[in-house]
Amino acid sequence: LGKLYRTKLVLRNRSNNSQKVSLKAPRPLSSVIKFTPRDGYVQTDVPLVVSVQFVPTASFERKLLVKDYYDGEQRALDIGLTVDVPGQTLPVEYRIKAQFTTSALLFESGDDKEHGSEGKGIDNESD
Repeated sequence: LGKLYRTKLVLRNRSNNSQKVSLKAPRPLSSVIKFTPRDGYVQTDVPLVVSVQFVPTASFERKLLVKDYYDGEQRALDIGLTVDVPGQTLPVEYRIKAQFTTSALLFESGDDKEHGSEGKGIDNESD
């Protein structure tokens, strides 16, 4: 959480004409998922590479608990997205999947367990 994750989405066009495309995240995710470029044209036989940036935060994760695409128990996000192509009968669908983890560490020694004391925690989270 709190870190930038990036990937590329490669769009290809097999038709004889350029195709306009638009990408947008569902409204609850628009603050953490960004597409660059958001709108563009996929030329014939030339792929359009779109940068997808994802920056999840702890407050964002709490908001997700009421959404269908988030499993709070597993801390897993599975979002189905669509690329809009005007005039195309079938939409272009794809998924973004993420597993949320933290950078918190917990150290325990054998002596701590025997004497009933708790382990020492180190928390490097920036949230």
